[in-house]
Amino acid sequence: MVKIAIANQKGGTAKTTTAVNLAGYLASWGKMTLLIDMDPQAHATLGLGFNPETNSGSMYNVMVENEQLASIIRTTSIDTLRIAMANIDLAGLELALANEWDRIGILNRVLSEVNEYEYIIMDCPPTLGLLTVNALVASNRVIAPVQTQFYALRGLKLLIETIEKVQKLHPDSARLHLLPTMFDSRQVADKDVLRVIEDRFTGNLVKSKNNTIVIPKNIRLSEAASAGQPINIYDPECSGAKAYEALAKEVLSW
Repeated sequence: MVKIAIANQKGGTAKTTTAVNLAGYLASWGKMTLLIDMDPQAHATLGLGFNPETNSGSMYNVMVENEQLASIIRTTSIDTLRIAMANIDLAGLELALANEWDRIGILNRVLSEVNEYEYIIMDCPPTLGLLTVNALVASNRVIAPVQTQFYALRGLKLLIETIEKVQKLHPDSARLHLLPTMFDSRQVADKDVLRVIEDRFTGNLVKSKNNTIVIPKNIRLSEAASAGQPINIYDPECSGAKAYEALAKEVLSW
């Protein structure tokens, strides 16, 4: 089982877009895939067409109230794709678990009891708090979407340090892969940042045939999210779809 956390403490880097579309492609190729929404904003839940305000359960119920994960999982428009939804209750998880001695390992224990999925994708909130750390501990891979703008590079050091600390506690967790996102090939600044990322982090980049996989800025990706569909269903021929297809093909080799 491949368990992938999609994480970056900076917001607006296309974490949810990556989580939803990676899960969409893997599932469309017949891989049993579970998308876990770990973000109180519930954007992954919305991105698959569910309303977080009306759902009857979330990861809060699983991690705090010890409900079975299966009780909150819902089917989607793709037969082999399931989602464990989020809602605003997750915002109170850190306080609710303040006195739990092994609170960073709760999700890992939950997922150890799940064996019917080939891929589990965890969409993390834009923080390095308890929700994200739980996902890092539970994962064996981390994809960090990095917007191709200079200020987006500043938080990478903190993310890398956090992953290294998690690895010391849980040696089997969290190998880091960087994914440049929201790239505008018309902008010189975007090209410069992409060059810096490739120079500094070449060993961590997701590549296909030695070429860095880069997610372009593409309005169809935003439209797909608004429609509650993965891009491979909404518009499989657009540039954003082709980039996420390349990412998913690479993930198949992990």
